[in-house]
Amino acid sequence: MTEVKECQCAGVDATLKLGGEINTLPNKCEREDNWIAMDPSKIEEIKKFVEEDYKKRTGNNLMIEFVKTTSKSPSGVIYYGLTFTANDGKEYRAQVKEEVNEELAKQLVCFQPIEVDCY
Repeated sequence: MTEVKECQCAGVDATLKLGGEINTLPNKCEREDNWIAMDPSKIEEIKKFVEEDYKKRTGNNLMIEFVKTTSKSPSGVIYYGLTFTANDGKEYRAQVKEEVNEELAKQLVCFQPIEVDCY
């Protein structure tokens, strides 16, 4: 059965249907040695999707200006976590399960403004 999670996505209430278990990352930067670089083609794919998705949800244009790309393997499953700033001056996070081969919309776990707290 497809799991459904309520979350704030780009400041808009949205219900995202997800396949598999959800890995919820805290609004905190992880230690850098836990992260590895992401494939640049994947970055562009996700960036394009997020901009289009935001336009659909809000009717506004979101321009991603800077992307901090990271990926992590909790329990052997790779997740891509993107933290990026946009033209509204806010920071957002998009989190994607790497092994899901469905269209990107089903891979997007959540994307929302975050307060980045690094240690």
